[in-house]
Parts: sequence; structure tokens; C-alpha cells
Amino acid sequence: MSVLQRLSIDEHLFDVMASGVPDDEVTAFVVKASYGINVMLLRKIAGHPNASAAFADLAEMYARDAAAVREILRYPAVGAWARAAVGLAGGPDSPAAPDALHAVAVAAAIRTGTDHRARLRARCGLVMIPSVGMARVEGDWCTAVVRGSRCEIAGVPVPSDPSMDGRAWWGLRRIRPFPGGLCLLVDDLDPYRFPEQAGGRLDPQAAAAWTGTIGRAWTILARDHSGHAAETRHIMTVLTPLAARRNATSRTAFGALAAGPPASPLHLAETLVHETQHAKLAVLLDLVELVRDDAHRLYRTRWRSDPRPLGGLLQGAYAHLGVAGFWRRRFEVTGCASARVRAQRVASAVAETAGVLQASGALTALGHRFVGGVAAAAAEIRWVTAGQDRSHTRCAGPTPSTAPTGCPCRHAR
Repeated sequence: MSVLQRLSIDEHLFDVMASGVPDDEVTAFVVKASYGINVMLLRKIAGHPNASAAFADLAEMYARDAAAVREILRYPAVGAWARAAVGLAGGPDSPAAPDALHAVAVAAAIRTGTDHRARLRARCGLVMIPSVGMARVEGDWCTAVVRGSRCEIAGVPVPSDPSMDGRAWWGLRRIRPFPGGLCLLVDDLDPYRFPEQAGGRLDPQAAAAWTGTIGRAWTILARDHSGHAAETRHIMTVLTPLAARRNATSRTAFGALAAGPPASPLHLAETLVHETQHAKLAVLLDLVELVRDDAHRLYRTRWRSDPRPLGGLLQGAYAHLGVAGFWRRRFEVTGCASARVRAQRVASAVAETAGVLQASGALTALGHRFVGGVAAAAAEIRWVTAGQDRSHTRCAGPTPSTAPTGCPCRHAR
């Protein structure tokens, strides 16, 4: 039995994942694996005396409505908090203290309509109910009570639609489902929504602007990029707005797209593909070692001006493989000359970066196999789009950077 089989990912699926091509089986595996990782972390947290009762309550609610509880347990901020709690080095007043599992149980009770009572710790006068909203309370502790479809926190009723704001309550707003099934929760409250530079609470105008732009971006994906649309729909569940115009995903918060104000719907469509690639690879890296990273060896790439360690190169190559595929498809659909140029340029950068990884001496055997798949897919995109300029029209969209690439640029000290 191979290493891949022992990790419950067969070799064919591993190779398909390396190709970067959207695939229903890869998507299902990634979603299932990310959920399994979260459950494993929560089981470890459940061994703490301040969390065991909450875990038992979650188990009972799971028996009642498994789908609703799974949605809570795979919530990006819950996964990020669970990782912090497992590695907790501070005392019980840390935001990552295990007793925060009671807030997760309250969220599950609200979603399943289960009668439930829990004592919750407040931090700076605030209590976060993951995936639901935030309450302002008095004191360091409060009681949350759920009865059917109603919830009170510290005696203050949560609105019947928890996504609405109320007295001492801020709800997490949902961007309503678009044609094709995309549905995103806007998390601009949870302290674990993104590890750095998360934006503040969106005002109604900014929230409406995001809804409109995401709707137009989704129309592009659903109409012209059905494969990418399908995997994005299943993997990306949360939008975390950033203050700066940048995009990111966090390895600790699977399923969350962190993004600044988008330049255009087409740019956001590309971003959704790019960040979904990052999310898929993040799950695989939790299961399989592909590169033995060395933070002292830094390299440049075409898509960033700052030098990156090998792990960053691998993430960037895989994400940009998805971007190259996006522009290849744009060319196939529109015949646009600049889409072909972008596909060629990005695929060339991916191929160069794959070569740097292969020559680094730091890839594991599985890493060589994976990066070999990435390089082959990039070469195929270059071959398919080479010399196929069907139009002299131009299309709007981002242009990859032309920063130098190649050998290690320096050794950090």
C-alpha cells in the first residue's frame, strides 16, 4: 500500500489535483478532508475540562441535524480558532481558550433549532457566535439561551433573522445565492476570520457594492468557466473583506476568501480561481509533505516583488497554474488576443518556478511528483495557446508582474 493510499487519497486523484484542472472528485476530497481535520482538532480540544460538555452537546445536535452541524464545524473561523486552541501556550484568558467551544455549540443550536443553554466568556465586552454574529454584553461572562428559533444572549434577544443587526447585536450578512449556487457569508466580525489585516465592519453601501461585484464575477465564472465555478461554489463559503486592495487565503481558515475592493468583476473572477487553488493546496499540505522548506533560502518569482521561501513558491506556482487555465479558457471563449497572451505569460512563469522547485533539492518524492504535474500542465497550456491568435481584440484584466525570477536571490540571516 502506497503512502497516498494510507492517507486516503489515491494516486490518480493526487495526479489530477497536481494538474490544477477543476475536478469534482478533487473538490469532494478537499472539502471532506478539511472537515475531517477540523473534527480531529475539536476532538483534541474536547479533552479539556472546559470544553468537554460543549463537545458532547455538539455530538447530540449532530445526531439531530448532521448537515447543519457540519456547516458550523467546517466554518473557516472555527477551523482557525481550533488550530490556535490546540497550540495554546497562554492562559485561560487567551481568545483561543478551549472554552470558546461553547460558542460553537450555541451556533449549532441556533442553526438546528435545539434548546440549549451555555455560559460564554466575553472578551472586551463582546461575545462572538461563529457564523452567526457578535453580541455586546456587560461583564466577563454571560449566558446564552436558545429555545427553538429564538436566542437570547445576556438577556438581549437576537433578531429572528440573525443576519440582521439589533440591540447590542451585529449579524453576519449573507450574500444571497446567485444562479449556479454560490452563497457566501460576509464575515467582518470574527477575530479568527483572517490572521492579519482584516478589514472592519462593512457599512451597508460597501456590502451592497460587494454583492453587486461578486454577482457579476460569478456570472462570468458560471457562464464561461463551469469547472472553476463548480469547485469555487463548494470550497469558498465566506468572504472576509480586507481594507487594502489585496487578496489572500489562509491555510488555517479553509473556505474563506479574504479580499480587498476588487478592480473589476473580471479581476474578481480570476481572484476566485486563484484563491480556490490556494485553498486546495493548503488541505493537501496538511496531509502530505511536498517540500522541506528552508526559511533562509529565498527566491523571486514573476508575480511578487519580494523574495519568497520554497513553500511560498509552491503555493504561488499552483495558484497561478489555475490563473493560466482561467485565461486559457477566456481565450477559448472570446478569441481575445490579450487573453492568449496572459495565458502564455502566466503559464511560462509557472513553468519557470516549477523548474526552480525541482532544482532546489528540497522536494520530497511526492513533491517531485506533484511539481512535475504542475510543470506538465503549464507546458500544455503554453502549447495549446501558442500561435492561436484568433482575434486582434483586447480584453480588460490584470497583467502579471514581470519581476525577475530564477535562482535564490539571497540568504536571509
